Amino acid sequence: MKSKDLNKKPNFKFVTPKVGVKYTLPENSVEEKQISQMKMNKKIFGYEGFLHFAKHKNEDFSVNVYIATFARILGSSFYELKNIKTGKIELVHTYPFYLKYREAYVKGRNYFNETFGVSSEVVYGKNGQLFERTLHTHYYHTSFDNFDSGWNYWEKWYPEIFDLETFSTYGYNGGIISALNDFKKLHPLLFQNFSVCKRTDHNDVKEQVPNVELEDLKRTQIPNQFNSSMPITVPINHFKILFESTNEKKKPYIFQEDFNKFIHRAFLGSQSTGKIKMRIPSGGKGGVVKLFYEFYVIGKQYENNFQVRDKYIRLLTDYFEGWDFEHVKKNFKK
Repeated sequence: MKSKDLNKKPNFKFVTPKVGVKYTLPENSVEEKQISQMKMNKKIFGYEGFLHFAKHKNEDFSVNVYIATFARILGSSFYELKNIKTGKIELVHTYPFYLKYREAYVKGRNYFNETFGVSSEVVYGKNGQLFERTLHTHYYHTSFDNFDSGWNYWEKWYPEIFDLETFSTYGYNGGIISALNDFKKLHPLLFQNFSVCKRTDHNDVKEQVPNVELEDLKRTQIPNQFNSSMPITVPINHFKILFESTNEKKKPYIFQEDFNKFIHRAFLGSQSTGKIKMRIPSGGKGGVVKLFYEFYVIGKQYENNFQVRDKYIRLLTDYFEGWDFEHVKKNFKK
Protein backbone atom coordinates (compact mmCIF):
# COMPACT_ATOMS: atom_id res chain seq x y z
CA MET A 1 0.00 0.00 0.00
CA LYS A 2 1.19 3.50 -0.66
CA SER A 3 1.95 5.76 2.28
CA LYS A 4 -0.75 8.28 2.97
CA ASP A 5 -0.64 11.93 1.93
CA LEU A 6 -1.33 13.68 5.22
CA ASN A 7 -2.89 16.65 3.43
CA LYS A 8 -5.76 14.41 2.42
CA LYS A 9 -8.46 13.36 4.81
CA PRO A 10 -8.11 9.63 5.54
CA ASN A 11 -11.00 7.23 5.09
CA PHE A 12 -10.53 5.86 8.61
CA LYS A 13 -8.98 6.94 11.88
CA PHE A 14 -5.35 6.53 12.83
CA VAL A 15 -4.35 3.64 15.09
CA THR A 16 -1.40 3.62 17.49
CA PRO A 17 0.29 0.20 17.62
CA LYS A 18 0.09 -1.51 21.00
CA VAL A 19 2.24 -4.19 22.62
CA GLY A 20 1.36 -7.64 21.32
CA VAL A 21 -0.76 -6.44 18.39
CA LYS A 22 0.58 -8.10 15.25
CA TYR A 23 0.42 -6.78 11.71
CA THR A 24 1.28 -7.82 8.18
CA LEU A 25 1.41 -5.98 4.87
CA PRO A 26 -1.84 -6.04 2.90
CA GLU A 27 -1.50 -7.96 -0.35
CA ASN A 28 -0.62 -5.37 -2.96
CA SER A 29 1.48 -5.87 -6.09
CA VAL A 30 2.27 -2.14 -6.32
CA GLU A 31 3.89 -2.21 -2.90
CA GLU A 32 5.92 -5.29 -3.82
CA LYS A 33 7.20 -3.53 -6.94
CA GLN A 34 8.23 -0.47 -4.92
CA ILE A 35 10.13 -2.63 -2.43
CA SER A 36 11.81 -4.51 -5.29
CA GLN A 37 12.88 -1.17 -6.79
CA MET A 38 14.36 -0.12 -3.44
CA LYS A 39 16.40 -3.33 -3.35
CA MET A 40 17.60 -2.76 -6.90
CA ASN A 41 18.62 0.83 -6.14
CA LYS A 42 20.54 -0.31 -3.07
CA LYS A 43 22.45 -2.85 -5.15
CA ILE A 44 23.18 -0.39 -7.99
CA PHE A 45 24.23 2.57 -5.86
CA GLY A 46 25.80 0.66 -2.98
CA TYR A 47 23.69 2.20 -0.22
CA GLU A 48 24.45 0.93 3.28
CA GLY A 49 20.78 0.65 4.17
CA PHE A 50 17.36 1.37 2.72
CA LEU A 51 16.55 4.30 4.98
CA HIS A 52 18.77 6.81 6.73
CA PHE A 53 17.67 8.90 9.71
CA ALA A 54 19.74 11.98 10.56
CA LYS A 55 21.94 12.17 13.64
CA HIS A 56 19.96 12.51 16.84
CA LYS A 57 20.82 15.17 19.43
CA ASN A 58 24.47 14.83 20.49
CA GLU A 59 25.07 11.35 19.14
CA ASP A 60 27.78 10.80 16.52
CA PHE A 61 25.88 8.27 14.41
CA SER A 62 22.83 8.08 12.18
CA VAL A 63 20.15 5.39 12.21
CA ASN A 64 20.02 3.04 9.23
CA VAL A 65 17.22 0.62 8.37
CA TYR A 66 18.45 -2.50 6.57
CA ILE A 67 15.14 -4.15 5.67
CA ALA A 68 13.32 -2.65 2.67
CA THR A 69 9.84 -3.41 3.98
CA PHE A 70 10.55 -1.77 7.34
CA ALA A 71 12.11 1.19 5.54
CA ARG A 72 8.85 1.68 3.65
CA ILE A 73 6.92 1.63 6.92
CA LEU A 74 9.28 3.83 8.96
CA GLY A 75 9.65 6.28 6.08
CA SER A 76 5.97 7.17 6.37
CA SER A 77 4.15 8.89 9.21
CA PHE A 78 1.17 6.57 8.80
CA TYR A 79 0.93 3.26 6.98
CA GLU A 80 -1.87 0.90 6.04
CA LEU A 81 -1.30 -2.48 7.70
CA LYS A 82 -3.46 -5.54 8.21
CA ASN A 83 -4.29 -6.39 11.83
CA ILE A 84 -3.70 -10.14 12.14
CA LYS A 85 -6.31 -10.66 14.90
CA THR A 86 -9.16 -8.67 13.35
CA GLY A 87 -8.25 -9.10 9.70
CA LYS A 88 -8.98 -5.39 9.15
CA ILE A 89 -6.78 -2.86 7.35
CA GLU A 90 -5.74 -0.09 9.74
CA LEU A 91 -3.95 3.21 9.17
CA VAL A 92 -1.17 2.77 11.72
CA HIS A 93 0.87 5.56 13.28
CA THR A 94 4.46 4.42 12.64
CA TYR A 95 6.35 6.62 15.12
CA PRO A 96 6.05 4.05 17.97
CA PHE A 97 7.71 1.52 15.62
CA TYR A 98 10.53 3.99 15.03
CA LEU A 99 11.01 4.66 18.75
CA LYS A 100 11.32 0.92 19.42
CA TYR A 101 13.73 0.51 16.52
CA ARG A 102 15.90 3.46 17.49
CA GLU A 103 16.07 2.64 21.20
CA ALA A 104 17.26 -0.88 20.45
CA TYR A 105 19.55 0.39 17.67
CA VAL A 106 21.50 2.44 20.23
CA LYS A 107 21.81 -0.63 22.48
CA GLY A 108 23.07 -2.71 19.55
CA ARG A 109 25.75 -0.17 18.69
CA ASN A 110 26.80 0.04 22.32
CA TYR A 111 27.03 -3.75 22.54
CA PHE A 112 29.31 -3.92 19.51
CA ASN A 113 31.55 -1.06 20.61
CA GLU A 114 31.89 -2.37 24.16
CA THR A 115 32.53 -5.95 23.04
CA PHE A 116 34.62 -5.47 19.91
CA GLY A 117 35.94 -1.93 20.18
CA VAL A 118 39.60 -2.92 20.45
CA SER A 119 42.63 -0.66 20.12
CA SER A 120 44.71 -0.13 16.98
CA GLU A 121 47.45 -2.17 18.63
CA VAL A 122 45.18 -5.22 18.52
CA VAL A 123 43.83 -4.51 15.03
CA TYR A 124 47.29 -4.18 13.52
CA GLY A 125 49.10 -6.53 15.90
CA LYS A 126 49.80 -10.24 15.66
CA ASN A 127 46.18 -11.11 16.44
CA GLY A 128 44.64 -8.71 13.93
CA GLN A 129 43.79 -11.40 11.39
CA LEU A 130 42.25 -13.60 14.08
CA PHE A 131 40.14 -10.65 15.21
CA GLU A 132 38.97 -10.03 11.62
CA ARG A 133 38.00 -13.71 11.24
CA THR A 134 36.11 -13.54 14.55
CA LEU A 135 33.98 -10.69 13.23
CA HIS A 136 33.54 -12.54 9.93
CA THR A 137 32.19 -15.55 11.84
CA HIS A 138 29.80 -13.39 13.89
CA TYR A 139 28.50 -11.69 10.75
CA TYR A 140 28.13 -14.73 8.49
CA HIS A 141 27.90 -17.95 10.53
CA THR A 142 27.09 -17.90 14.22
CA SER A 143 23.36 -18.62 14.60
CA PHE A 144 22.03 -22.11 13.89
CA ASP A 145 18.52 -20.86 14.70
CA ASN A 146 18.87 -18.44 11.78
CA PHE A 147 20.12 -21.04 9.30
CA ASP A 148 23.81 -20.72 10.08
CA SER A 149 23.66 -17.00 9.36
CA GLY A 150 25.04 -14.45 11.76
CA TRP A 151 24.26 -10.76 12.09
CA ASN A 152 23.69 -10.60 8.33
CA TYR A 153 20.43 -12.53 8.85
CA TRP A 154 18.88 -9.29 10.10
CA GLU A 155 19.53 -7.46 6.84
CA LYS A 156 18.49 -10.35 4.58
CA TRP A 157 15.22 -11.67 6.02
CA TYR A 158 12.12 -10.08 7.44
CA PRO A 159 9.06 -11.67 9.06
CA GLU A 160 5.71 -11.70 7.31
CA ILE A 161 4.09 -10.84 10.65
CA PHE A 162 5.51 -8.20 12.99
CA ASP A 163 4.75 -6.09 16.05
CA LEU A 164 6.50 -3.50 18.22
CA GLU A 165 8.92 -6.10 19.57
CA THR A 166 9.91 -7.07 16.04
CA PHE A 167 11.12 -3.53 15.37
CA SER A 168 13.08 -3.69 18.62
CA THR A 169 14.79 -6.93 17.57
CA TYR A 170 15.67 -5.62 14.13
CA GLY A 171 16.76 -2.30 15.58
CA TYR A 172 19.18 -3.98 18.00
CA ASN A 173 20.79 -6.06 15.28
CA GLY A 174 20.72 -3.10 12.90
CA GLY A 175 22.75 -1.18 15.48
CA ILE A 176 25.32 -4.00 15.59
CA ILE A 177 25.58 -4.02 11.80
CA SER A 178 25.91 -0.24 11.71
CA ALA A 179 28.73 -0.25 14.27
CA LEU A 180 30.49 -3.06 12.40
CA ASN A 181 30.29 -1.11 9.14
CA ASP A 182 31.75 1.96 10.84
CA PHE A 183 34.59 -0.13 12.23
CA LYS A 184 35.30 -1.64 8.80
CA LYS A 185 35.49 1.85 7.29
CA LEU A 186 38.15 2.80 9.84
CA HIS A 187 40.32 -0.19 8.94
CA PRO A 188 39.79 -0.92 5.21
CA LEU A 189 43.01 -2.91 4.77
CA LEU A 190 42.17 -5.34 7.55
CA PHE A 191 38.68 -5.95 6.16
CA GLN A 192 39.42 -6.00 2.42
CA ASN A 193 38.70 -9.76 2.31
CA PHE A 194 36.00 -9.74 4.96
CA SER A 195 33.40 -11.50 2.80
CA VAL A 196 35.79 -14.30 1.81
CA CYS A 197 35.12 -17.44 3.82
CA LYS A 198 38.28 -19.33 4.78
CA ARG A 199 36.68 -22.14 6.75
CA THR A 200 38.33 -25.39 5.67
CA ASP A 201 35.00 -27.23 5.63
CA HIS A 202 33.61 -24.97 2.90
CA ASN A 203 34.79 -27.12 0.01
CA ASP A 204 32.93 -29.04 -2.68
CA VAL A 205 30.32 -26.32 -3.10
CA LYS A 206 27.51 -27.00 -5.54
CA GLU A 207 26.79 -23.80 -7.41
CA GLN A 208 23.19 -22.60 -7.21
CA VAL A 209 22.08 -21.76 -10.74
CA PRO A 210 19.15 -19.32 -10.93
CA ASN A 211 16.02 -21.35 -11.63
CA VAL A 212 13.44 -19.67 -13.81
CA GLU A 213 10.84 -22.17 -12.57
CA LEU A 214 10.71 -20.30 -9.27
CA GLU A 215 9.27 -17.24 -11.01
CA ASP A 216 6.96 -19.49 -13.01
CA LEU A 217 5.67 -20.92 -9.74
CA LYS A 218 4.77 -17.43 -8.52
CA ARG A 219 2.73 -16.82 -11.67
CA THR A 220 0.96 -20.16 -11.70
CA GLN A 221 -2.82 -20.16 -12.09
CA ILE A 222 -3.16 -23.43 -10.16
CA PRO A 223 -4.96 -22.69 -6.86
CA ASN A 224 -3.14 -23.35 -3.62
CA GLN A 225 -4.31 -26.86 -2.68
CA PHE A 226 -3.06 -26.51 0.89
CA ASN A 227 -5.10 -23.37 1.53
CA SER A 228 -7.14 -21.87 -1.32
CA SER A 229 -7.23 -18.45 0.40
CA MET A 230 -3.44 -18.19 0.59
CA PRO A 231 -1.54 -16.76 -2.42
CA ILE A 232 1.15 -19.19 -3.60
CA THR A 233 3.74 -16.44 -3.18
CA VAL A 234 3.34 -16.71 0.61
CA PRO A 235 4.91 -20.19 1.00
CA ILE A 236 7.41 -19.52 -1.80
CA ASN A 237 8.73 -16.36 -0.17
CA HIS A 238 8.70 -17.90 3.30
CA PHE A 239 10.44 -21.20 2.53
CA LYS A 240 12.96 -20.11 -0.11
CA ILE A 241 15.45 -19.57 2.70
CA LEU A 242 15.83 -23.36 2.66
CA PHE A 243 17.73 -23.27 -0.63
CA GLU A 244 19.30 -19.83 -0.12
CA SER A 245 20.97 -20.81 3.18
CA THR A 246 23.88 -23.23 3.51
CA ASN A 247 25.23 -25.68 6.08
CA GLU A 248 28.78 -25.88 7.44
CA LYS A 249 29.95 -27.44 4.16
CA LYS A 250 28.47 -24.52 2.23
CA LYS A 251 25.78 -26.76 0.75
CA PRO A 252 22.17 -25.52 0.70
CA TYR A 253 19.70 -27.08 3.13
CA ILE A 254 17.85 -28.26 0.02
CA PHE A 255 18.72 -27.69 -3.62
CA GLN A 256 16.46 -25.43 -5.61
CA GLU A 257 15.03 -28.27 -7.68
CA ASP A 258 13.99 -29.97 -4.42
CA PHE A 259 12.42 -26.72 -3.26
CA ASN A 260 10.34 -26.64 -6.43
CA LYS A 261 9.28 -30.26 -5.78
CA PHE A 262 8.21 -29.31 -2.26
CA ILE A 263 6.05 -26.42 -3.52
CA HIS A 264 4.47 -28.61 -6.21
CA ARG A 265 3.74 -31.48 -3.81
CA ALA A 266 2.63 -29.55 -0.72
CA PHE A 267 0.77 -26.65 -2.33
CA LEU A 268 0.00 -27.38 -6.00
CA GLY A 269 -1.34 -30.92 -5.81
CA SER A 270 1.49 -32.88 -7.44
CA GLN A 271 1.14 -36.62 -6.80
CA SER A 272 4.86 -37.38 -7.05
CA THR A 273 6.23 -39.29 -4.06
CA GLY A 274 9.43 -39.52 -2.06
CA LYS A 275 10.66 -37.37 0.79
CA ILE A 276 13.24 -34.64 0.30
CA LYS A 277 16.59 -34.80 2.08
CA MET A 278 17.75 -31.80 4.11
CA ARG A 279 21.41 -31.05 4.78
CA ILE A 280 21.09 -29.53 8.25
CA PRO A 281 24.18 -28.42 10.22
CA SER A 282 24.77 -29.82 13.69
CA GLY A 283 22.42 -28.01 16.07
CA GLY A 284 20.35 -26.55 13.24
CA LYS A 285 17.13 -28.57 13.55
CA GLY A 286 15.59 -26.05 15.93
CA GLY A 287 15.84 -23.36 13.28
CA VAL A 288 14.02 -25.53 10.76
CA VAL A 289 11.16 -26.27 13.18
CA LYS A 290 10.99 -22.54 13.96
CA LEU A 291 10.67 -21.75 10.24
CA PHE A 292 7.70 -24.10 9.84
CA TYR A 293 6.11 -22.83 13.06
CA GLU A 294 6.36 -19.25 11.79
CA PHE A 295 4.60 -20.36 8.61
CA TYR A 296 1.84 -21.81 10.80
CA VAL A 297 1.46 -18.41 12.49
CA ILE A 298 1.24 -16.73 9.09
CA GLY A 299 -1.13 -19.36 7.73
CA LYS A 300 -3.70 -18.97 10.50
CA GLN A 301 -4.80 -15.64 9.07
CA TYR A 302 -5.91 -17.48 5.91
CA GLU A 303 -7.73 -20.28 7.75
CA ASN A 304 -11.42 -20.42 8.65
CA ASN A 305 -10.68 -23.02 11.32
CA PHE A 306 -7.85 -22.30 13.76
CA GLN A 307 -7.50 -25.99 14.69
CA VAL A 308 -5.01 -26.56 11.88
CA ARG A 309 -1.72 -26.95 13.75
CA ASP A 310 -1.24 -30.60 12.76
CA LYS A 311 -1.45 -29.99 9.03
CA TYR A 312 1.26 -27.35 9.27
CA ILE A 313 3.47 -29.78 11.19
CA ARG A 314 2.95 -32.32 8.42
CA LEU A 315 4.41 -29.89 5.89
CA LEU A 316 7.71 -30.75 7.53
CA THR A 317 7.21 -34.37 8.54
CA ASP A 318 5.42 -35.59 5.39
CA TYR A 319 7.69 -34.02 2.79
CA PHE A 320 11.18 -34.18 4.34
CA GLU A 321 13.32 -37.07 5.56
CA GLY A 322 14.20 -37.55 9.22
CA TRP A 323 11.29 -35.80 10.95
CA ASP A 324 8.98 -37.60 13.37
CA PHE A 325 5.51 -36.07 13.72
CA GLU A 326 5.10 -36.56 17.47
CA HIS A 327 8.61 -35.27 18.21
CA VAL A 328 8.14 -32.17 16.04
CA LYS A 329 4.73 -31.55 17.59
CA LYS A 330 6.26 -31.35 21.07
CA ASN A 331 8.69 -28.69 19.86
CA PHE A 332 6.41 -26.83 17.48
CA LYS A 333 6.60 -23.39 19.01
CA LYS A 334 8.36 -20.07 18.66
